[in-house]
Amino acid sequence: MHIPATLVRGGTSKCWLFNQVEVPADRGDLERLLVAAYGATDPVELDGVGGATPTTSKSA
Repeated sequence: MHIPATLVRGGTSKCWLFNQVEVPADRGDLERLLVAAYGATDPVELDGVGGATPTTSKSA
């Protein structure tokens, strides 16, 4: 699945920005997209783009 997005970084925080019409409506598909966007194989350890803490990794 390929969905256009922009990665915004500020200090230690990272945020993937998506257009709402591009992301899947199904929650399971959306969760898989977000895990893939952060480069993780384990949804608890988002280790690609950055850590799994909600204070440093966001999406909108």
